[in-house]
Amino acid sequence: MRANLRAVRLAAPGKAELPPDAERTRKAAYFNLHALGVSVALPGPGQCSPLTKASACKAPVYGCGAKWTEHGSGGGSSGAAVNLALSEQAAALGKLAQGTEDTVARPKRGVLLGIEGSPPREKMPSSLVLTEEEAEVFTGPCARHSEWSCGSSAAVRGAADTCRARAGGCDGGVMDCPSALRCSEEACAEAERSPSPAVRAEQQLAWQTVDRCGTEPLPHTSCSVVLADACLGLVGVVCETSTVARDGKVLEKTSPEVGEVWLQRTEP
Repeated sequence: MRANLRAVRLAAPGKAELPPDAERTRKAAYFNLHALGVSVALPGPGQCSPLTKASACKAPVYGCGAKWTEHGSGGGSSGAAVNLALSEQAAALGKLAQGTEDTVARPKRGVLLGIEGSPPREKMPSSLVLTEEEAEVFTGPCARHSEWSCGSSAAVRGAADTCRARAGGCDGGVMDCPSALRCSEEACAEAERSPSPAVRAEQQLAWQTVDRCGTEPLPHTSCSVVLADACLGLVGVVCETSTVARDGKVLEKTSPEVGEVWLQRTEP
């Protein structure tokens, strides 16, 4: 473990001569720490606390936790998040640190793998999504978008086009052509009264789509902090995403993804 911590320090941003593969070196060290089972304890929703100090740094990184949720008419996602900063006052800024376990909006300044690039503005915390779980998709919107109708049927349109070609004498659109409008209405009525094999196939596919709606496996992402070094201004993060069946069984896991959050540096 010491070798990985030393690798991060040697490849930390801000040095006069930084090797071109410094970021890759840091992320490889984060990955190795995760493989070794290293995980920094983080505050729960509504709580703020200093994180475990890095071995070579006297100052801690501070965190404030919260729940978050983001729902729309067709479903949504929710999870846990944490504000990270170099002071408790800064970590407590923003919607994430409300001092309660109330659900808040999904953090806008953070992403699953942290924030890479330039450090955030002075005294502003970085929001990091720790878990993200897709909510069950509501079947109503699914049904509205997937149910069969004459207007969405290629078979009905084909029958109407054939009728229109036979009628002839009209180059305008359906609303400008009585024969075309009549053909569309007749094709729809025939499909509803006595569906052709093509129409039946479309209807069957639509029914299957509605049946699957809200029952397919959902992704679940979980992130852990493997290093929080206030002196370097770095927080190493490793995230894993699983596909989980409705009964809770894990069907598939993706390879761990590694990222980092940049904070302002402090003196060792």
